[in-house]
Amino acid sequence: MLSLPLVEASAKVRTGGPNDDAADYDLLVWAGEIPLQLTATATIADSRLPSQIEVPTYVSHYKRRRD
Repeated sequence: MLSLPLVEASAKVRTGGPNDDAADYDLLVWAGEIPLQLTATATIADSRLPSQIEVPTYVSHYKRRRD
């Protein structure tokens, strides 16, 4: 693992699938995408939370909106 301080950063963002140069398709290597998604799973209470405090309904029934 390597940690570096960032003073400045940039990123390129676009939509759509891979967009390689035509010559790259002559190479015998795989190209594609690995789709990722953010999914809410089981709740995890703070370890310092008093045991008598229950998970509120708005937390236990949380559903991430998909727009």
